[in-house]
Amino acid sequence: MENIRITSTPYDDVFRTLLNDCSHLIIPLINEIFGEHYSGQEKIIFSPNEHFLNQQGGNEDTRIKEIFEKNLLLLIPFYIFSHETRFEQYEKDEIKRKALQEEYEQIKNKLEELLNQGVISEYTKCTIIEMSSKVLEHIAIKYNAVRKGVKKVMGGKILEYEAKAIRQDGISQGISQGISQGIEGTVSILKNLGIPPQTILAKIQEQYNLTPEASKKYL
Repeated sequence: MENIRITSTPYDDVFRTLLNDCSHLIIPLINEIFGEHYSGQEKIIFSPNEHFLNQQGGNEDTRIKEIFEKNLLLLIPFYIFSHETRFEQYEKDEIKRKALQEEYEQIKNKLEELLNQGVISEYTKCTIIEMSSKVLEHIAIKYNAVRKGVKKVMGGKILEYEAKAIRQDGISQGISQGISQGIEGTVSILKNLGIPPQTILAKIQEQYNLTPEASKKYL
């Protein structure tokens, strides 16, 4: 049998970037699609197999109010799909193009509200905006006015204070993930050596300065 080469699209890259950098955004989407009730505190483990987003058609019935009500922020970069069939109209008609820009103004404002409420971080907000821009660049490649209009609203250059916040957030996430992986590795080694669970708990509490409650999740 011949090997089949699977290539990804820019939309796959956007989806994977959001999963990797803002993985907590997938929980509300899983709850919505599969009728689950995960709290968002669960540990997310991705399998090594690659998954590709093949469906590129937009849902005309999807509205901004519904996306935010259901916390489906992962879908924001793909919201532009719902307007794809009208790009030619927007390109020629400034009034219609303005209406599209106002929708994205609403999206940006709602993201700012979530940021101010502490629901999302600066890093998550800017990742969503950046990924929205990446999708827009490809889907509206032939519509210059549409691209420029939406990008002007969603943001362009990141302000210096935002860049600092993002950098600090990224560093903090990296440190946290590194510590977590280190603890998991330690626990795995001790288990393989046949060390009793209570001894393992005592060791990681001492080594990583964990409370008894925090250490239990690693067993």
